[in-house]
Amino acid sequence: HLGSRLEVLPSGSAAAQVTLQHREWEVLTIAPVLAQGRVEWAPLGLVEMINAGGAVVATTLTRAPADDHDAEARLTSRAAGRFLAYCTPRPASVWREGGELGLPFSYDDATGLLAMQIDEATASKPAELLVHW
Repeated sequence: HLGSRLEVLPSGSAAAQVTLQHREWEVLTIAPVLAQGRVEWAPLGLVEMINAGGAVVATTLTRAPADDHDAEARLTSRAAGRFLAYCTPRPASVWREGGELGLPFSYDDATGLLAMQIDEATASKPAELLVHW
C-alpha cells in the first residue's frame, strides 16, 4: 500500500520480507495467482482503499470461448476507483460487461502491473469486467 511495491512469489510456501521502522505501518494485499495456459492473473483491488482486496467480489480465469483470444478473466468489483491487478502477458483488451467500448488501461511489462479506472457509473452496483488475452 504505502510502499507501492508488487512482488510475485514463486510458490505458495515462499515468503516476502517486510521491514518496518518504529511507528511505521504497511498494508499488504495477498492474492492467489490463477493460471490458464500462458496467462497468469491476480486481481489486487481498488488501491485507493485501505483494504484494496476487499473490493474483489469474485474472479475467474478460463479459456476464452472465442477463437480470437487465449484466455478470459472475469472480475466483479464492489465499487468504483483505480483498480490494479497482476497479469502476464499484456492483455489485448479490458471491457465492462455489457459495454460497447473497451476500457483504457495501462500495463507495465517489467512488473506485470495492470491498472484501470472503474468509473463512477458503476458505483451503485458491482462492476463486471472482462480481460482478454
